[in-house]
Amino acid sequence: EIRESIILYKDIKKIDIKFKYSWYGMDTLVKLRVPVNYNAESTKVFGEIPYGVYERPPVPSNEYEESKYEWPAQKWVAIDDVSNQIGLVLSNDGRNGFDLRECSSGVGKDTGKRVLRSSLVKHSYYHIKAGDEYSTYDTPENMWIEENQEVAYSIYTYKGSWQTSRAWRRGYELNYALGAVAIKSHEGIYEESSSFVEIYNADHVYASALKKAEDDDAYILRLFETEGTPSQDVRINFPMSVKEAYEVNLLEEKVEGNIAIEGSCLCTSISPWEIKTIKIFI
Repeated sequence: EIRESIILYKDIKKIDIKFKYSWYGMDTLVKLRVPVNYNAESTKVFGEIPYGVYERPPVPSNEYEESKYEWPAQKWVAIDDVSNQIGLVLSNDGRNGFDLRECSSGVGKDTGKRVLRSSLVKHSYYHIKAGDEYSTYDTPENMWIEENQEVAYSIYTYKGSWQTSRAWRRGYELNYALGAVAIKSHEGIYEESSSFVEIYNADHVYASALKKAEDDDAYILRLFETEGTPSQDVRINFPMSVKEAYEVNLLEEKVEGNIAIEGSCLCTSISPWEIKTIKIFI
């Protein structure tokens, strides 16, 4: 059983698709299918990988790829129609297998257009090779029965490219949605609106982690560049003065870097796809 909800918004250019399902079948594959009315010859496909983006081939190159064709992506996949400078991004909250095919039925059939697909439910048998022979084993019941599952997708369209449209933000907005907390009215010391970390001059730089340091009372801030675009003037603002800050590696060991302190603001640069980790003393 699969229940699908499609949510439209008046002032937001997106469509939310939510699935609730319980699945008891074996040897099945269920896919979400999104027809895309783009020029097949000028289509480029991009998907998120850990701390980066990878361009995928829009079609399989041989019959072997055709039979197994699916590629992984994390929180989002984007399709750019380069000739018309338009595109679409499909974000998800936990389904990581995708492919792009020619439409064989429904909207776009026999037009050379494409359909973007995402694997929603997959249950199969174990196939184990011993020598030249394959043996098939039933999957344990607790691995193929799925009850009361929920999956969410969002579809956005844009003009330009996946970089100019900030496609990566769509995946993060779906996976890390803002939460509302109700509190009682009281006197407070903070302003009505404030942030512990604000990044300026670089919309393509994301703060992926802020935590206590492992060995002392400092804080660790981890940034990464999301679009392959360098920036020479990234500014990170805090609500209090920064006493000391320097760049560290992933083990929090000090390395050479270019961190400048201006009161409560840190100034640095970042290279394409760079992961930059900063140790901060407040």
